[in-house]
Amino acid sequence: MDEFEKVYKKLNPEQKLAVDTVDGPMLVIAGPGTGKTQLLSARVAQILRTTDTLPQNILCLTFTENGATNMRERLSSFIGQAAYDVNIGTYHAFGGDIIRRYNQYFDEDLRDPADTLKKHQIVEAIVSSLSYQDPLKQTRHHIKDLLATISEMKRGLLTAEDLRTIAHENNVFIEAINPRLADIFASFTSMRGKYQTIRTYFANVFEELKELEPAKPVSATYGSLANCARLSLELALLEADAANTTKPLTAWKDSWLSKDPNNNFVIGAALENQRLVSLASVLEAYEAALRAEGLYDFDDMILRAIDAMKNHDDLRFTLQEQYQYILLDEYQDTNRAQAELVYLLTNNPASEGRPNVMAVGDDDQAIYAFQGAQYSNMLEFFKNYTGTRLVSLKENYRSSSDILTLGATIAGQINERLMHELSGTTKELVAANTTLPVAHIERRDFKSSQAEYDWVAHKIAKLIEEGVNPKEIAVLTPKHKPLETFVPYARDLGIPIKYEKRENILEAPIVRELLTACRLVLALASDEQQADSLWPEVLSSPWYTIPVTTIWQLSWSVSDARRSGQSTSWTRQMIESSDDSLRAIALLFAGLSQLAATSSSEHMLDYLVGETGFDTKGSDGVVYSPLKEYFVAKGDTQLLDAVAQLTVLRTALRDRQRTSEEALSLRDLLELVDAYQAAGEPLLNTNPYTESANSVQLMTAYKAKGLEFEHVFLLGCTNDQWGSDSRENNNKLTLPANLAPTRHSGGSEDERLRLLFVALTRAKTHLYLTAPTATFSGKQTVRLKSFDERENEHHEIIAHALPETAATVANDDHDSPSLQTLQLDWRAPHLDLSNAPLKDLLDPRLARYQLSPTHLNTFCDLIYGGPQAFFLKTILMFPSAPSVDGQYGNAIHETLEWVQHRTTANSTPPTEAQVVQQFEKQLRAKKLASEETELLLERGKHALTQFLQSRLHIFTADDRAETNFRYEGVFVGEAHLAGKIDRLEIDQRARTITVVDYKTGKPHGKWSSDARLHKYRQQLICYKLLVEGSHSFDGYTVSGGRLEFIEPDDQGQLHQLELHYDHDEVEMTRQLLIAVWQHIHEFDFPDITSYTPDIKGIRAFEDFLLR
Repeated sequence: MDEFEKVYKKLNPEQKLAVDTVDGPMLVIAGPGTGKTQLLSARVAQILRTTDTLPQNILCLTFTENGATNMRERLSSFIGQAAYDVNIGTYHAFGGDIIRRYNQYFDEDLRDPADTLKKHQIVEAIVSSLSYQDPLKQTRHHIKDLLATISEMKRGLLTAEDLRTIAHENNVFIEAINPRLADIFASFTSMRGKYQTIRTYFANVFEELKELEPAKPVSATYGSLANCARLSLELALLEADAANTTKPLTAWKDSWLSKDPNNNFVIGAALENQRLVSLASVLEAYEAALRAEGLYDFDDMILRAIDAMKNHDDLRFTLQEQYQYILLDEYQDTNRAQAELVYLLTNNPASEGRPNVMAVGDDDQAIYAFQGAQYSNMLEFFKNYTGTRLVSLKENYRSSSDILTLGATIAGQINERLMHELSGTTKELVAANTTLPVAHIERRDFKSSQAEYDWVAHKIAKLIEEGVNPKEIAVLTPKHKPLETFVPYARDLGIPIKYEKRENILEAPIVRELLTACRLVLALASDEQQADSLWPEVLSSPWYTIPVTTIWQLSWSVSDARRSGQSTSWTRQMIESSDDSLRAIALLFAGLSQLAATSSSEHMLDYLVGETGFDTKGSDGVVYSPLKEYFVAKGDTQLLDAVAQLTVLRTALRDRQRTSEEALSLRDLLELVDAYQAAGEPLLNTNPYTESANSVQLMTAYKAKGLEFEHVFLLGCTNDQWGSDSRENNNKLTLPANLAPTRHSGGSEDERLRLLFVALTRAKTHLYLTAPTATFSGKQTVRLKSFDERENEHHEIIAHALPETAATVANDDHDSPSLQTLQLDWRAPHLDLSNAPLKDLLDPRLARYQLSPTHLNTFCDLIYGGPQAFFLKTILMFPSAPSVDGQYGNAIHETLEWVQHRTTANSTPPTEAQVVQQFEKQLRAKKLASEETELLLERGKHALTQFLQSRLHIFTADDRAETNFRYEGVFVGEAHLAGKIDRLEIDQRARTITVVDYKTGKPHGKWSSDARLHKYRQQLICYKLLVEGSHSFDGYTVSGGRLEFIEPDDQGQLHQLELHYDHDEVEMTRQLLIAVWQHIHEFDFPDITSYTPDIKGIRAFEDFLLR
């Protein structure tokens, strides 16, 4: 009996039906663990056994290279080497294969696919060439979002011309509806009136939308904007009538309408439509750039194949004739383009609507909607062909029955399921593997995530100790963040782990610090300020063994010298130092900075790792980097890791070298690394010596698709991780509503349930469901809705979705030791203030310290700052290189300060042309890169022109600019305050002052809970305390504060925000200043990892400080 017959004999009736029915269309519903890979392989073998079809006439398409490899290996066990003649691959690989094999059907010589790095560089160059006023210019900060949007358009089969046509139709509608909206809402005041009165306004809008709806929209697939607006308003009216409330109408108004400069309601899609027009041009430029280099992108592999098959009947017929049998795996994950490709391959008149095609999938496992997948393609597949045979596989060979019962309970909560559309479909899975032990399901709560991770790590260690193979253990989460946090807990117990994200060498400490050293070498040759900002990190590298106190004293020495008017730098102070170690390091880097322009990057790396010594040509002799010696002394494991990581870096460099005619320099190396980081692409270390084949698998549920393990741990089983409260990283480039179907909207309830279902069904026999009852910041978590957890009369928490034997939630109340993330961060030794000598060293510095509003914000800012960042920057005086945006903001502030001084001196403001000229002078003095300078000049001139035309009248001779309060002796409690205020508007008669702060960047039209606005409010309150506590303004009252946003919003409107001081808010800020002052002087810089980096976390942290 051959291998096929052995396998065939074990197939269940449904599997045999799918294997034996080789002719005609078939849709197989295959739930997890139902043996679909074996079925697909057996069906190919059966086709070859029962027909005269050749292996090369069979096409098998799947989604991953691993899936294709597994299918081929399984098939080779049936038919031997002939398995390699069957075309088995991914959809994209098949599209690329068509391009290569039938190149004569393609207009251009398309040689290779463009990788993510190349695509990012092309789009970045296109965006750089756009004018500052272009609505897509701001995507220069979000290139990945723009690339994702281009991909969405391609997967949606939309061309640049399609986008322009849709945008034109949208504009016609917007121009027609807006005057009508103004008329309808002319007497409208607010949503607080009587229901019927409010409803009438929206009913009238509905009628106008119906009238303007085109009979035939330009895109049948995506519809018109008028149609989208009408349908959504129709639903809102129905919901409002059913509940007799205006809330649905308010939601519609907030979603669809905005106000124009004349305070009229308008359809708020104008900006999105402008972006659409610009997107069309960007898409054309992108495709032209690819063609110019003979490249095609990932989506083009399918799209170009589709276009060629549509435009060349002979190509389509040739492919249809070649592939007489087609098998499609994971069909629920296909997008529109992939489904179109399948349709073109199978739509031959000769088949009379019954091609030999089988699709296998499971709508309950459709988890790739964010990549454009549409599980509804399974339903379309069934309808596209005549007499499609439907087979449901219900015998599961992977999991114990209790795990399947839990999976069924979760899947049963999914609203949109194929079983509701296709009669005869069953989704009930039966445990068919009788050799499996009874399932062990454990649901356990912990006081915190720290305790949860500690317990899971110890549980895994115990399982391994008891003989469980580590590779049969998996830890799954919906996103990477919890896994990154869990890694140190596993490492601390010596658990072997495999986590792909850890293998990015750009995140490895040795590579990070070596790259910083490279940046320092280049900065020393051209940018002293940048070099100074890099020295603290370089000197903190463990291989230099420089004491932290030495680095602190060096920082203070440079800072004090500059404050007294001396011109100095870190490098100069180190070379002149009596400390031989500091001097040697400075001489090494100073010398390398002179070689950087003429030496190859390979040679420079040899110097920096200590492979080669640098000859100082003086009494100091040859100096070496101690990096190599350091790792040799560390022993085999760390040495092997370091060598492997550096080898990956050098290999990437050599790959780039092959495409260059000249030797690559250190600058080329850094540009390559920057390009990888900007594109979000890892440089992966796949060295087999760094991976243990026998490791616990850490992965997201997405990555776990198709895999199975004996023991599965699901971390963070709360509603904000696995449930409806989970947040997606949404694309910042918004689209008109009628193109919404091209984009994944951000995680529906059904999608969350499908992801949870996939995760649960990876387990064979043991499933551990853990959750913290409180977040890092102490806030109570919300229980996972799909588990239906409630307290019973015995005060036990019962998870009603779980099998009865596992339904009681165990409450683990043990405290875990605080475990810091085990990253070799250069800041760590500077933040350890546990010993007395370090505190003694700081005392004299704090005696002269003054707290400014900026310092307060830095201390409390959990997004960009925090207490530890404050300590490094403000107390230790570690320098930081100014950002481009910071330099731009400084140039704007300096220009407006000049405007005020000129106004005071001449009793009249300068002209617009003079102001713009002054701005250019200030900006060019920053010595930024020429490309950045020109972009910021355009931006600044546009902003200042708008601002001066509208706000020049605020400048009067009595006002003051950039008033410094350092020497005013202002105290709040014991806190000694300092600070500069952009502008004081002084009413000498009334003895009142309005404090004004200029802001560049995104304007705000009203106060909100935005974290940035929270900082701005505190800043204005601190200014009030500064002015009223000063000697110079004794007797004056600060009557108000104002933010002047210098740059207009997307509609060209300028905004000012006025703050009317509230006594309680002022008092709270006063107490916060006192509290922060006390923390600083007690050397207490709290750990903020338990707080979320958002406005909620900031407020919680401030509440903690005020206790």
